[in-house]
Amino acid sequence: DTLGEELHLSYEQRGALMAIRMVALTVCLLVVGHFGEHRKKYLVFFGGLLVITLGEVMTAKAGDYRTMLLAMTVSGIGYGVYEALLNPLIAQLYPDSSARALNVMNGLFSLGLVAGALSTGEIVQAGLSWRLVLPLLLLAAIGITALVLAGPTICESGVRWPVLREYQQHRICTLLDPTRDPLGKGFHIIQ
Repeated sequence: DTLGEELHLSYEQRGALMAIRMVALTVCLLVVGHFGEHRKKYLVFFGGLLVITLGEVMTAKAGDYRTMLLAMTVSGIGYGVYEALLNPLIAQLYPDSSARALNVMNGLFSLGLVAGALSTGEIVQAGLSWRLVLPLLLLAAIGITALVLAGPTICESGVRWPVLREYQQHRICTLLDPTRDPLGKGFHIIQ
């Protein structure tokens, strides 16, 4: 455990770090859950993303146990906001196919967990600091979240992405909303 060794933490302290994050997440889920029906929930959602960012930056910069406890509390609060509002926000963005959109989002979440764990392991095995991993994973998570939330707008007919070719844009839009091409490229995703 690179983090524990670098900060000279006991196993008890390492467990307390994860516990404080989970407690903060749970409390925040209970408190923020009522915003799920609010029309401007996306503002609170993006506020949660900013709090996650702050918590992860604090984690990367932490030099002692107290700072790490504070960082875990802050990121736990951000994750609680994120978890409480993600499903209602996806349902609002995709009213006609919210179940499919939630399935895609959960699939991307699982893919992110596996990719994050593998890439973190490789970076640490290569001898680089675990502190380098946090900002990279955070940027990837924010980018994917922004892509999913902006899906209905960026996939409208006539919208061109300057970096990608049309068939690449079509693949991403089909992943975000398989009902756009239910008998073609979206067929297997729907199944």
